[in-house]
Amino acid sequence: MYLLLIVFYLLIILAYLAFDNFSLNSINSVEKNISKEPINNHTIIEFLTQYIQRVEKDYNIPPKGLSTSRYNVTGSIINDTHAAMSYQFPLVKGKVSNIKIDLKPQSVSALVDSFGLSSPYVSEIEGGINYAIPKADTDEFNQFQRELSAGNWIIEDGELNVDYKNLVRIHQSFCSEISNHIVIELKDFKSDTYFNRVQAVLNFVQHIPYGQPLFNKNNFNFFGLALPPESFILNYSDCDSKSIFFASILSNLISHDNIVLVRCITAEPHMMVAVKGLNIFTGQHVECDGNDFLLLETTTPCVIGEKHWENFRLKKIIKLAN
Repeated sequence: MYLLLIVFYLLIILAYLAFDNFSLNSINSVEKNISKEPINNHTIIEFLTQYIQRVEKDYNIPPKGLSTSRYNVTGSIINDTHAAMSYQFPLVKGKVSNIKIDLKPQSVSALVDSFGLSSPYVSEIEGGINYAIPKADTDEFNQFQRELSAGNWIIEDGELNVDYKNLVRIHQSFCSEISNHIVIELKDFKSDTYFNRVQAVLNFVQHIPYGQPLFNKNNFNFFGLALPPESFILNYSDCDSKSIFFASILSNLISHDNIVLVRCITAEPHMMVAVKGLNIFTGQHVECDGNDFLLLETTTPCVIGEKHWENFRLKKIIKLAN
């Protein structure tokens, strides 16, 4: 009888140990799946763009002129459902802020699908774009128009241009979490002013490293432009990419009437953003509809009103307001 009881208790102990080991392995497996150790940004962008349907992109080509920054966007893939991104950046007056954003593949893929062109009438050449617009009111022209519309390009005054205004509109929602974070931080810091909103957004974009994106793949051309999700996830972008990113964030915080994109030539073709109502009389200004706008450099860190460009030549002002 005692022998049977001993055997019974031994069986219970063995069963408990087996269950405990199974539970421990299960916990370790879950912890492994939700690891938040930073991984390569290229791995993250490939994960977040897995559902693109219209375009083809190569994120593995190193960008031109890549710079370094003490502030960098990092991230992790969580349970194969989303990416958790983190970015520490200067807010205002010496305060450093840290933003955490969860991004899902479906939404990022849809945004990335919104730009890029594959057409026999358009090709990228060194320093520019080579294109031929088919004759109006022909099947070729109608097909060309559909390709342009899908890729956010437009024909203006007989010229082919990126539809920058619509790209900003499309990415406002993506940037709303960034905008909200900046306002909350400014209010907590008792520094929520018009000027500080502009400066904080500028800091956010400027401190992401500079790099000219090279995404072309097969017959798809992207002309060195990264969309806001790509600029953020890849942790680099160039002047037009950063200007779109900056305008997309800022347009959630101030009136569209107060923001314009500026295509220009400094040492080379360049893009910046200009903002109205900053009451800064230093720096360089442009006029639009009788109003004064202060030029803001989005590529490298500089304080509002302290930058001046020699040999500046204005090419085009793009208004965000209707």
